[in-house]
Amino acid sequence: PEPLLPELRSIAAQAYTLAGRLAFETRDDGAAHALYTAATTTAGRAGDPWRRAVVHMSHALVTLYSTPGIDAARTLVDAAVRDARTGTSIAVRARAHALQAEIAARAGAEQHAQAALSLAWYDMDGDRDGDPSPGSFSPTYLRGFDGLCELYVGDPAIAHDAFARSAQALTTPRERVQRTIVTTDQALARIRLGDPHAA
Repeated sequence: PEPLLPELRSIAAQAYTLAGRLAFETRDDGAAHALYTAATTTAGRAGDPWRRAVVHMSHALVTLYSTPGIDAARTLVDAAVRDARTGTSIAVRARAHALQAEIAARAGAEQHAQAALSLAWYDMDGDRDGDPSPGSFSPTYLRGFDGLCELYVGDPAIAHDAFARSAQALTTPRERVQRTIVTTDQALARIRLGDPHAA
């Protein structure tokens, strides 16, 4: 029935996205690209643009770690930001801005990184009651992006402390993977501080 189509398309987009991520993890880049393309198309027909923004962000992270340079990942993140800005999920919008800040920081664009990070915090501090994707991002996650921006275009000591605060707050079983990512980044900050043995 027609009323069920948006939700069914959303579920299909999530399935394609997960399959694309699994294909990436098994080093099948061709399949990953095809699955992410299908996810993007399907999410675009699901109604609210924030759903497609989520696909773009997942695709961007896979692209960042599988493609030389950051241009391809930046293109996907910028597309995610455009969709998130017109969508109804403030949490997804904050995450898109945070990822945009990370990409800018990795490129050495300090002003752009700080501007995007400020937008992410502005989103996160807004009224998120009724957000259709409330668990997708939180201030705890965003503190990790504070650390990333400091790590690449700021002070590694400040980065280290931001990572420590984020890791300390990531306590639930579902946050275990994110905590591992944050503590790995924290170790990199220690190395940049000249303390490789503590890493």
